[in-house]
Amino acid sequence: MVRLSVLRWSVATIALFGARPLLASPINFTGFVENDFSTADKSVKIINVNAKPTDVGPSAFMVQNGWVSGWAVKDLRLSYNPSSDTLSVGVNTFVNGAGNKAIFGDADGNGDPGGASPQMALAGGIDNPMLGGHKSIAVAFAADKKVGQQIPGTPVLIAGVPADKSLAGTGTTDSFTVAPYRNVNLGLGYNFGKALTGNVGNIIFDPSAAHPGLEFTINHFSKVSGLDPTKGIWVKAYAGSPDDVIVGEAALDFVRLPSLAEEQIPEPTTILGWSLVAGAAALRWRLKRRSAD
Repeated sequence: MVRLSVLRWSVATIALFGARPLLASPINFTGFVENDFSTADKSVKIINVNAKPTDVGPSAFMVQNGWVSGWAVKDLRLSYNPSSDTLSVGVNTFVNGAGNKAIFGDADGNGDPGGASPQMALAGGIDNPMLGGHKSIAVAFAADKKVGQQIPGTPVLIAGVPADKSLAGTGTTDSFTVAPYRNVNLGLGYNFGKALTGNVGNIIFDPSAAHPGLEFTINHFSKVSGLDPTKGIWVKAYAGSPDDVIVGEAALDFVRLPSLAEEQIPEPTTILGWSLVAGAAALRWRLKRRSAD
């Protein structure tokens, strides 16, 4: 006869190995946001920003050439991985007249994110490389103002590239920064505080034709005071620059996500394993009771 203690540890082992919740997989970054942050991935949250590329008010010559500004943001895509406590963010652009993705930060859409077209230069515009000058992407995060009240509180975290480069992070791609929200009466691009070195991830690629979308990470996201990825989180964003002159900017007002964390559903083997453990415990109790009688 198999000893009950052996049975107990066997089923416990089954439960242990079966207890693997379904977690988000790490993003395979390529710079093509729609592929990397696929709608097939249940952890991916999509927030629409602009309905069409002309929503940012491009100059007539851009439209005539079929150029799409890199400030025309189609949507933001977010994916939180609980196992690494990392939030990944993708900034998705539109397709231009040639059928290619517009390069994020390429203000005039001429295919060179670090060089102004003659038309842009004639208008006095500047297209700085590596998101330099006053180019900015800023994504701010806030919790509900009060528990049970779906109103955004003051943002507690902002991530991206500051418009004021004196506030930029160090040792990161394109001055990427994760910082407390300053809450000053300026645009999002100027609301970066001192960099939170413990939360800084990085921009994966400097945007280019080979990697047109902007993708970045925020480390130890759940450790940010005031934010809980399992609860409602508000997102606000800005992308643009005053330097280019010939096109506007993208702006997203607060949007609430009920949760960033993927629902943790036990696998069938986990449920079966724990059921066996419970059954074995009940059997052992009954046998002990009989021997005592």
